[in-house]
Amino acid sequence: MRACLVDGEAGSEALRDWLARVGDPVEGLRSPAGADRHLLPLLHHTRHAAGSIPDAIRSILRAAVAHEELRAEAMGAAAAEALHRLSAAGVDPLVVGGAVLAWGDYPAPALRHCHNIDLLVTVGELAPARTALAGFEVVGDGSSLRVTHPSGTRIALHTELHRAGRRAPARLETRELELSGSRVRALGPSDLVVQLCSNAAAAIDPGLRWLADGAFVCAGGRIDWDRARKHATVARRTAPLSTLLGWLAQNTPIDLAGAPRAALARSRRSEIAREVVTRSPRAVRNRLRRA
Repeated sequence: MRACLVDGEAGSEALRDWLARVGDPVEGLRSPAGADRHLLPLLHHTRHAAGSIPDAIRSILRAAVAHEELRAEAMGAAAAEALHRLSAAGVDPLVVGGAVLAWGDYPAPALRHCHNIDLLVTVGELAPARTALAGFEVVGDGSSLRVTHPSGTRIALHTELHRAGRRAPARLETRELELSGSRVRALGPSDLVVQLCSNAAAAIDPGLRWLADGAFVCAGGRIDWDRARKHATVARRTAPLSTLLGWLAQNTPIDLAGAPRAALARSRRSEIAREVVTRSPRAVRNRLRRA
């Protein structure tokens, strides 16, 4: 992760150290246990700028970049078409999740792999959205829609920001970003950093990508930390946010001035204790075993 995020010699040294640990670099990159393959374009971006990509992995990283560039171009075009249809039908979705990070926070969309485009809508907008997206493959229930664009791009329409019924502020922070030539309304950075931490906490194995996501959001210096802390407290996600900030402070040069690290650390302890109490010890143990 440090090799993907840290510029200069410190990042190059981190890459050399990792390669020395995995032995065969090709097998190391292929192993899901040893590397998050969705980070390969970001690794290429950072280390190519530093001129420190070993010949043994250069072709693998370039292939990953080409693949993600084509994927991002197709996904962006599909999302723009879907958003245009929704807007014409009077639906005003909010772009959330990985698409906001890819097109709004990373240096280039291809550096942040997206499985699908996530949109936040109201319950009342689901029915007109289904009509507007006629011609796409649409599957859904009363709380969400899963749409597959003819290109294969998956678009998910949600009525809640967080998984597992976690609460969110009544009014979300928003911003505008450009997605494949279209100006769209997207989730603001203060609420986005909590959403990405919440999604990581809900996953059995979140991998490493959420750390990179947090780094790019926090590096922008646009986060209202008081808002982020309150949002995390309401959603009961202070533990992953505290973990993210602690890792960034220890491993990257990102300036986290103003981040309520001490307050989040205190909330983290009580939040984890509450989780253990509300979940049976057996359920917690099983979750850890699966991870």
